[in-house]
Amino acid sequence: MSFDERRWAANIRAGDRQAFELLYKRCAGRVAGFVLRMAVDRSECEDIVQEVFMAAFTSRKSFSGRSKPPAWLLGIAVRRCRDRSRRGSLSMSVGCEVDEIRAHSMSPERSLEDHVVEAISVVDALAHLKPQFREALLLVASQ
Repeated sequence: MSFDERRWAANIRAGDRQAFELLYKRCAGRVAGFVLRMAVDRSECEDIVQEVFMAAFTSRKSFSGRSKPPAWLLGIAVRRCRDRSRRGSLSMSVGCEVDEIRAHSMSPERSLEDHVVEAISVVDALAHLKPQFREALLLVASQ
C-alpha cells in the first residue's frame, strides 16, 4: 500500500489530528535541521520549530496541497526566520554541531574527522553567502 500524499494533505486541511501528528513526526526533524542552519542556537531553533507547527495548524485550511507538506513547512520556517531577523531577535548565521554531522550517512572508508572537516568547510562557505542565497541553497538541500 503506497502512501497517498494528496489524501494526507486533504486530511491536514480538514484538521485531522492524526494527519497533523504524522506531519509532525515526519517533518519536525527536517524543519529543525533547516532552522538550525539559519539560527544561532538550539533554544531559538526549538522556538521557531514550535512556531512553524503552530502556524501550520492555524493556517492549515489555506494549505492548497500544490506543494508537498514538508515544502510547505519549510516555507513557513523561512518566513519565521526572516521575521525574527527583521525584528533583531535572530541573527541569521550558520550553525553546525558534531551530532548533526554524525547523523549524516558516512561511508566506512572515511573517518568522522574527514566528515567534520568537510562539514566545517561547507558551514564556512555558507556563512559567507548573502542570506537570501543561503536560504535558497538550504531549501534545495532540504528537499
